[in-house]
Amino acid sequence: MFTDILHQTLCFFDTHSGAVTAVATVIIALFTVALSMVTGRQAEITKEALVNVERAFVFVKIIHATAVKDPHSRKITQWLFSAEWFNSGSTPTKDMRTCTNMMKVEGDIGILDQYDFMDMPGLEQSPTIVGPQSSILTGGVFITLDDALHMVAGNQRQFIYGWADYNDVFAGTPRHRTEFCNEIMFLGDPRREDCKIGTPLFKRFNGADGECFRKPGNAL
Repeated sequence: MFTDILHQTLCFFDTHSGAVTAVATVIIALFTVALSMVTGRQAEITKEALVNVERAFVFVKIIHATAVKDPHSRKITQWLFSAEWFNSGSTPTKDMRTCTNMMKVEGDIGILDQYDFMDMPGLEQSPTIVGPQSSILTGGVFITLDDALHMVAGNQRQFIYGWADYNDVFAGTPRHRTEFCNEIMFLGDPRREDCKIGTPLFKRFNGADGECFRKPGNAL
């Protein structure tokens, strides 16, 4: 019986060899196309993973506070606040710009729920670069001693906010943006250089890329 089945099978292939060859060719072609698509997608996934791990990612690591003194009396006249931008990636930024603002609020804090966080008129957008696993300080903003004393008394609140727009070094990737907003809080006597200062995150205008209020601007 087995011999008969084998004989019939061989006869079938002999009779229909052309059709069988055509079908086999189509199957091989389809398999080759499918393999090429899978291989191509795997290459895309590998590249995306590499970019996500290696690309520059910039955020504000800390807000620095520096007491500014009168050169003659050596008394504090104002405080300087600067954002330290840190790049956690393994590659540098390209065409990076930053801008830092200060916002003063007296009275109802609820107005901040509608605040649009626009850049103050006349502020310079500073071009810069941040290397891999490195940080830089960018242009600062000032709070006068009088304002600081009003803040301690609870009559005023001040916020530092800003952004950084930048490219990474990989071809075909979009321009990136990070926004930040921190409240400045004097937790001691601002007339003393050892005054403790808090800079908690504000509930709005903190995010990166798709989380931001605005899209990144063009490179210079």
